[in-house]
Amino acid sequence: MATKLTTTVEQHCRALERATTQLKAYIDEASLRAAKATAHNTDTSQARTVTYPDAVRNAPPPHLATAFAQSQACRLQITIRPERDTTVTWQDLNDRETLTKVNIALAAAHENANDDKGPEELKARASQRTRNGALITHMTTADGAEWIQKPENMQTFLVVLGGNTTYTPHNYTVVADFVPVTFDPESPTVISKLEDNNGLKNRQVVSTRYIKPKE
Repeated sequence: MATKLTTTVEQHCRALERATTQLKAYIDEASLRAAKATAHNTDTSQARTVTYPDAVRNAPPPHLATAFAQSQACRLQITIRPERDTTVTWQDLNDRETLTKVNIALAAAHENANDDKGPEELKARASQRTRNGALITHMTTADGAEWIQKPENMQTFLVVLGGNTTYTPHNYTVVADFVPVTFDPESPTVISKLEDNNGLKNRQVVSTRYIKPKE
C-alpha cells in the first residue's frame, strides 16, 4: 500500500510539473510574440513595455482561446425576457416567423433613431426561444449588437417587438486582488484608465466596487 501511494504521489507531482512547464512555455511564447509585434509596429522611441493582456492576446493558451471565442459569441447575443405571468407575441411563432418579427423591430429602431453614425448592418441571423420563455437573438455584427443595446434604441425595439418584456445584458463579475486603496470605483476617469490599461473597450466595465470596506 505504501509503495502504491508513493507511486501515485510521484505521478501527480510529475503531472503538476509538466502542467507548470507548459504554462510557463505559453507565457514565454506569448511575451515573445507580443514583443516582436511591438517592435514591428513601433519605432524605438515609441516602444512600450509588453503587458500581460498584450501577451495573452497575441498567443493565448488553449483554454483562454476558447474563453475568448465564447466571449465574442456572447457579444453578438441579445437576450429578451418576458415579465412574470405575461404572454409574449412570439410565443406561438416558429423560428422563421420569430426572426422576421425581430428584424422588423430592429429596422423600426434604426429608423426611429435617425442615427447617421449607426451600424452599416442591423440584422439578426437567428432567434431562439428558451424553456423559460426568453428570446435569444444572434446579431450579424458586433457593431449592430452594441448599437441596439443602447437604452434609447432598445426601448423602441421592445415596443415594436411587443409584449411586456425587458432586456437582460450579459454582465460578468470579476474579482481583482491587490487593488490600491487610491482606486476610486465611482470615478469614470479611473474606470476608463482601467479599461485602457487592460486592452478593454470604452464602457466595457459597467461598474466597480469594493467587496469589503477599505482598510
